[in-house]
Amino acid sequence: MARAEKLTSNRDFTRVYRKGTWKRGRWIGLHILKRRGRYAAESARVGFTVNRSLKNAVERNRMKRLLREAFRLTQLVITPGVDIVVSGRWQKEKEPRLTNLVEELQKLITDAGIGSIASPHEQNISDT
Repeated sequence: MARAEKLTSNRDFTRVYRKGTWKRGRWIGLHILKRRGRYAAESARVGFTVNRSLKNAVERNRMKRLLREAFRLTQLVITPGVDIVVSGRWQKEKEPRLTNLVEELQKLITDAGIGSIASPHEQNISDT
């Protein structure tokens, strides 16, 4: 992901949490905020978070890597002007498979109405 497609500042995360909507699945939670004004035409931005209840930075980082990879594999076309925070909601003992995360992420994003599955032609263009 390019830097312009990432949520990086604490202020951006806080704004999405406070003003956005929340979708919850078994393994993943999504906070979604549609931007307005001049920022509405910019590309979608995504951030990844994990609850600190694990108390182990190694496990939290592994969860974030799994979430990033699941998001990459979803092959979704996200509506421009949307900020998304993807949160891992599982415990260390009950870790999901990557395919479960991909399927749930696709379902949550399409149900929220902020994305659709890319056609094969769009996938080839984005890979180059």
